[in-house]
Amino acid sequence: MSDSFKNYIDNTIKLKNLKKFSLIIGNSPSKGARSPILWNKVYRSLKLKQLMLPADIKSKNFDKFIYFIKKEKRFLGGAVAVPFKERVIDHLDYIDPAAKKIGAVNIIVNNNGKLEGYNTDYDGCIYTFKNILIKKKRKKILILGFGGAGKSVFFSTMNFFYNSKIYIYNRSKINFFFKKKNKNLVTFLNNLKILKKFSFDIIINATSVGFDSWYKIKNKFINYKYFTPISNLEKVKPISKNEFNKFFDYNKKLILRNMKETLEFINKNSRAFLFDIIYNPNKTVLIRLADLLNIKSTNGLDMNLYQACKGFALVNKFLNKDKIFKIMKN
Repeated sequence: MSDSFKNYIDNTIKLKNLKKFSLIIGNSPSKGARSPILWNKVYRSLKLKQLMLPADIKSKNFDKFIYFIKKEKRFLGGAVAVPFKERVIDHLDYIDPAAKKIGAVNIIVNNNGKLEGYNTDYDGCIYTFKNILIKKKRKKILILGFGGAGKSVFFSTMNFFYNSKIYIYNRSKINFFFKKKNKNLVTFLNNLKILKKFSFDIIINATSVGFDSWYKIKNKFINYKYFTPISNLEKVKPISKNEFNKFFDYNKKLILRNMKETLEFINKNSRAFLFDIIYNPNKTVLIRLADLLNIKSTNGLDMNLYQACKGFALVNKFLNKDKIFKIMKN
């Protein structure tokens, strides 16, 4: 086979008989991403000979993959997933001003070999806030994680709950600059002990901890389905095969400690509303523990649905978003 973008995809994708196609690009979207299901519902309903396909890309192959995919005339664009929402920006010929401000892109459009970048995670998060009917009065809000999704969540939170105090917890230090009017409303934390001293009105998990997907690390496998971001996870042990029972046994002590620390944290914040942007599983460990304490919560299904709807409209230049939304939702 001649050198092409397919050489840099870990899973198998079939493009035969497709006049056009879109992709979701990430670490392992073939193992649980929802966007192909939603987009392909619309393609089938509109009787288009098109598909959205998952493309599992290793980090070392990402740059070459983008180089080749831009040249593929059948490629319409698609979604960008973890961990490439920030990295893809370096390959764009145009970035929407809102996405540029956020610093993350989750939708790319191929315009005759020129890549355009947009952020619809922001819109999906705003849609969720409107649905959960939380009053906009001044609040103390915690956002866990400040990666590609975390940045989108932060800006939507800052704009929706204006004048609220926002705390951002991230394992690594964050270099991020704000206008003077926002500086006093944002606090960055990278120490769990300090984080646990505060109480919050809203807690948002914007990390991938809790998502049911296997990650390959040096020929071994790891899955964060059993965990929450409320403890140190650096000692999670990978296993040689992606077997849940074996993984649980290997990490049982750490899993139980994580649950204990999370319960203590949630109990301290028993009046808070919990929003976990993960949608697979429907109820993460974080949400299940909140349920035990009768704490109100929501998952990321609505956010994912709305961002997919707007992303489909951008990539496929289909203006009737209400029709797309109705097809995806049913």
